[in-house]
Amino acid sequence: MMNKKQSYLILGLLLSLIGLVQSCDKKDAPTVPSLGSSKVIDIKETEATFVFHLEKDGGGELLESGVCYGKNSNPTLNDSVAIYHHFIPQEYVDVYEGGESIMVLHNLEDGVKYYARAFAKNEMGIAYSDQKEFTTIASKLPKLSAELLSFDSRTATCKVSVIYDGGYEITEHGIVVSDNGPADLSWNIIKEVSGKGKGEFTVKINDLRWEKKYHLKAYAANENGTTYTEDIEFTTPTIYGSFTDERDGNVYRTLKVGSQTWMVDNLKYLPKVYPMEEGNPLQAYAYVRGYSGTDVNEAKGKAFYKDGFVYYNLVAAQLSCPEGWHLPTDKEWSELELAFGISEEETQRIGGSEKLKYTEISNIGFEMNFRYGYRLEGTNDGVGFLWPVDAAFWTNSEDEPGKFLFRKFGLQNDEMQIERWTIYKSAGLCVRCVKDE
Repeated sequence: MMNKKQSYLILGLLLSLIGLVQSCDKKDAPTVPSLGSSKVIDIKETEATFVFHLEKDGGGELLESGVCYGKNSNPTLNDSVAIYHHFIPQEYVDVYEGGESIMVLHNLEDGVKYYARAFAKNEMGIAYSDQKEFTTIASKLPKLSAELLSFDSRTATCKVSVIYDGGYEITEHGIVVSDNGPADLSWNIIKEVSGKGKGEFTVKINDLRWEKKYHLKAYAANENGTTYTEDIEFTTPTIYGSFTDERDGNVYRTLKVGSQTWMVDNLKYLPKVYPMEEGNPLQAYAYVRGYSGTDVNEAKGKAFYKDGFVYYNLVAAQLSCPEGWHLPTDKEWSELELAFGISEEETQRIGGSEKLKYTEISNIGFEMNFRYGYRLEGTNDGVGFLWPVDAAFWTNSEDEPGKFLFRKFGLQNDEMQIERWTIYKSAGLCVRCVKDE
């Protein structure tokens, strides 16, 4: 049996052992990490290097470390963060001399004051280093911004603000536009120069295509180089309306040019059809290219009909436009040509017009197939044959007895050209109707 002295001895040993265990547990318990001093070196226009030292990891697993930075004091993980260590084996981590860690902060703004401090995070929490302030070097290049104010199917308006000249004269500023990815001065489809110097300018872009995605940038240049804004992407809307002819269900695209509204597709109204060689200047005759019969349904099944290769003599052309539309006069055609960029003098000259690029016509939206062809005849006896090239359209204006003015779109020495001629009434030409106003 144990005496009292032995009991006290055992109790003392137990208490000592418990204290030792508690002391060990307390000593080994993890804490938040500890960070030493930091500094900023190698400050440039758009980047700077932050140097810091992780003194202790707190005894727990280091989950993440890096640098928090921003334009406001005491940045946290809610601000911009450059991750230095995130479950990365130590052998893959760059180290600065003396065991210090380095982080390069990228994509900074030039000439701006920043605040930065390192952080380290483990399972117990987050610790931050002392805060460092630094100001990036002011750029010698211009600074500017761009705002797309509005756009439609053929134009766009942009506001350019040149707010900083880099300490040198702004020699040029403007915008560049591309339809194949972001543009610059070496790659663009449209360049608009808005002027020189600092200030706010409004620039209008013309000759865009409808239903097309574009990329726009503003630029400003001085003797040190050129600065571009961020890319602005926009898609132009359709320019077309539509009209359904209740007589046969054909649907036509329509286009408003100035005060006029035109059908952009060839008229295909076909109550009767005739072989190409038959004709009479006093009666209505209509023809379908590639068809020599008289069956209307059969003619409508032909690909040429579906594509608008339908020809009318003058009488048929005058009778075939749907209600609310009419065969355009020579004057109305001239107004359309003015919109194409043809001079007023050229629109009145018999025998031709100035040469045009196809894009100058199609950019307006007046789509044209230069292979529509037409029914031609050498006399006024009604006998005719197919002329398979060019595209010819009636006007409702007589030039001399038995002959009316028409417009021919075709190739002249590999250049697109609109010509103004006269032809017998029994010829077979295409028709584009104009809306009654």
